[in-house]
Amino acid sequence: MKAIVIRTSASGATVNPLGGPQLSLGESGRGRTLVLVPVGLPESRENPFSLSLDLSGLPDVRVVVTDAGVRIEPASGGGSQDKILVALVGDPGYSRGRYYTWELPEGARILAHGSGAYGDAGRLGGWSEMLVVLPIPCELRSPAKYRHGRRVIVIREDAVQILTEEAYNASLAQKSAPEEVIE
Repeated sequence: MKAIVIRTSASGATVNPLGGPQLSLGESGRGRTLVLVPVGLPESRENPFSLSLDLSGLPDVRVVVTDAGVRIEPASGGGSQDKILVALVGDPGYSRGRYYTWELPEGARILAHGSGAYGDAGRLGGWSEMLVVLPIPCELRSPAKYRHGRRVIVIREDAVQILTEEAYNASLAQKSAPEEVIE
């Protein structure tokens, strides 16, 4: 199984390989939940503009779930290719009391969940950050402050691509358009 990070912000989303000593989900403090997940993978350099990622060069990982929590380790052999481990992180932008959540596909399994919040007391809205195992292929939608900021993340066997909702809908319309062949 491959491991990636999808990071959202008020201006959109990016996708990068998962790496480093640990993954933090959420924030600490009042009205917030911080979850730290150990990651035994080499540090990866994030590209702040990456809207697509080729999965073929990424190392395989395995996830160990215990009563104490979750940890991510390199896999010794070829892992499952019909699932992907995805860290969904980031703050989509303050919007007066709105709580942001991801729209996950059917078959998603949430392994760890943290939350962030706005305001000193954590009562002005917030967002979710989570570590999930998703089936391949799948599609999920990011949270966003405005409708035009929503992104559709398309995960296939060999690549991950982030599209605006408008571009995604246009690609669907193009695929389903009837064809007429004249000879």
